[in-house]
Amino acid sequence: MAGAEPAHLERVLPLLELMGTPIVDCGGPGTGTRNKIVNNFVAIGFTQPNAEALSLGAALGLEVERDLKTIAAEMSALDRLGAAGGGLPPLASRWRSRAMGY
Repeated sequence: MAGAEPAHLERVLPLLELMGTPIVDCGGPGTGTRNKIVNNFVAIGFTQPNAEALSLGAALGLEVERDLKTIAAEMSALDRLGAAGGGLPPLASRWRSRAMGY
């Protein structure tokens, strides 16, 4: 996420791409930071219920590693539905790779 004047963003884009991709042009100066705040809020919304679910699984005697693999497989299925035009956003793989290391 980057917020800058178009000419400035174009100038630093090669450096940003070395740090990671995709680079999303959020608009003018300051919009990248504001978008990051919104993105963090969404990430928290994913993380908290999953942490609760994993705690429940552990309390029920399930192995956390197997639960993580199950969740990762389900998220992959959701990604495939989105890619097939099912209308689901392709958020699952990004969340999975960041939150669970898969």
